[in-house]
Amino acid sequence: RLRAQRQLPPVRGKVVVTVHGLGRTRKSMARMGEYLAQEGGYTWLNFSYASTRDSIDAHAEALLQVLHDLDEAEEVHFVAHSLGNLVIRRYMHQRALLEPERRGPQLGRFVMLAPPNQGAELAVRLRDNGLFRLIFGTGGRQLAVNWDEVERRLAIPPCPFGIVAGGPGEAGLNNPLISKENDLVVTVAETRLAGAADFLVVPEWHTFIMNSPEVRQYTLRFLQHGHFLSPQARQPIRAAEPDVR
Repeated sequence: RLRAQRQLPPVRGKVVVTVHGLGRTRKSMARMGEYLAQEGGYTWLNFSYASTRDSIDAHAEALLQVLHDLDEAEEVHFVAHSLGNLVIRRYMHQRALLEPERRGPQLGRFVMLAPPNQGAELAVRLRDNGLFRLIFGTGGRQLAVNWDEVERRLAIPPCPFGIVAGGPGEAGLNNPLISKENDLVVTVAETRLAGAADFLVVPEWHTFIMNSPEVRQYTLRFLQHGHFLSPQARQPIRAAEPDVR
């Protein structure tokens, strides 16, 4: 309706869609989106959703409706932070169930920043905390209580995807509430997902990983070339070999 009312031109060419994380707003992805538009020549769309007030299913449906109207775009790439990655994976699951002619534009590449691909131990630990429930609402509750149900409806992306995880870096700072190496919110292990074309750990905290100049450069390089550092330095995540013993 807005496109018709304002006589907006159709979106053409290569599009990059940025999606923010839990409890954040579209502003958190502004530096990343502006960089990709300026340095990569992409048409940038900054998707916003009420992350604490509705389910991942509902957010994915909203994303599906937005992308369905990009019928003149050449292809659509994605860059997401934290929970935003699960919204996109849920969207891809929904998209796969549609008839080919209704799926919208062709998928390009997908960069996941600090994604809770294996759930979030911190959310589980804090699920009985009233302040946590108040602040993070439905989205946080799904990670904390309903992860098994959520995970069944998340697609392995059918397009090339890479993962950038945050780590403690030189300071060696980890969240003591979480086991293993982490970015204060998500462990490095929780970000991993079989099928990734490349995987990289950077010394950045979860909340600000998308604002790192280096991470922006890695993201653009993956969108353009399918790797973060170089073809030789790629670290793909392969599915576990079946046990035939």
